[in-house]
Amino acid sequence: MDKAKPPGHTSYDGVYPLPEKLGTLKGCLGWLLGYLNPWNFLVNSPNAIWLLVALADYVFTFPDEAELMAGCKTWSRDWIAVRVATNTVIMLGYFGFFSICLYVLGFGSRKFDKDHVAGPSRMFHNVWYCLLGAAQLGIWEACFMWLYANERIEFVKDSELWSSNANIARTIGWTLFVPVWRSTHFYFAHRFIHIRVLYKYVHSLHHRNTDIEPFAGLCMHPVEHLFYFSCIGPSLCFKMSPFHMVWNAVHLLISPAASHSGWEDNFQSGT
Repeated sequence: MDKAKPPGHTSYDGVYPLPEKLGTLKGCLGWLLGYLNPWNFLVNSPNAIWLLVALADYVFTFPDEAELMAGCKTWSRDWIAVRVATNTVIMLGYFGFFSICLYVLGFGSRKFDKDHVAGPSRMFHNVWYCLLGAAQLGIWEACFMWLYANERIEFVKDSELWSSNANIARTIGWTLFVPVWRSTHFYFAHRFIHIRVLYKYVHSLHHRNTDIEPFAGLCMHPVEHLFYFSCIGPSLCFKMSPFHMVWNAVHLLISPAASHSGWEDNFQSGT
């Protein structure tokens, strides 16, 4: 962060050099390996906190192996409601933490637009669509839970996570892969919803927030939420643990707060 420049004007060319600027195949490979360095994108990054939230979600609220196989074979409002409620509490807690710290307690010092703060009507608008997003994600998760319980898709059970070299590789590999996949999926999904007709009738709702704040990140039209949450698709196609589905889902749920905080110097700045 270059504090000599106004917020949002720091150049990141030296931090994230583009492959075309490196000139050689060796340089491009070096850039790619540097980007994929687990320390850079998982440990020394906002992803570390999001991963801890996902672990807590999985350990304390997601049914264990026996409960999943026995309790989720048939649809029930009870266990579906648990997923919706869990996502709602995580979203409100995490987004609310950012809002209070930055806009009430004044922990930030570099706001992008110092002259504007979202008013009550804008906040209500954003929170409402975030609640719709949390609910939809809960339904996505419930669908996967039903598929797991009825053995419609192959998955690694908790008791098997570290039982073989192949499962150890899956456990570690998919955990590291989720943030990379999230970035890749978001790029293409975001480009897609900028097609004129989708932008006009769907994505424009998100861009009503001309002065962003934490709840603006997940404030999307429900149709855009469909595209956005489709990121958990790999759990449908590849053998992995239900934890990886939850890790992907939590990343989708809370990461927008950091990149839409409205401040350059927030705790988990992603802008």
